[in-house]
Amino acid sequence: MLYQDIDTSTNIYDSTFVNLYQQLFQNRQISNPLVPAFTLPLKTGSQITDPTANAGAVAVILTACDIMQTDLTAILALTYPFYHPRLYEPHAG
Repeated sequence: MLYQDIDTSTNIYDSTFVNLYQQLFQNRQISNPLVPAFTLPLKTGSQITDPTANAGAVAVILTACDIMQTDLTAILALTYPFYHPRLYEPHAG
């Protein structure tokens, strides 16, 4: 397995606790302003990498995970066999 679920739990006894999800996807040093697509609970109905439904999400994923677009495309192709990069990657122009 190339990846696993990311912890989104909170610690009611420690207000300074920041889980991995917050560190990666709700971090203003990575994305300011924060991308609404990463607000918990996550929306259903569209893929997080759909630039029309979730503008800015791909850039946050690439930055937070320190990967390139080709890496993300390969991961999505393995995870979603019907994934087609032209539908989800940002278009230049």
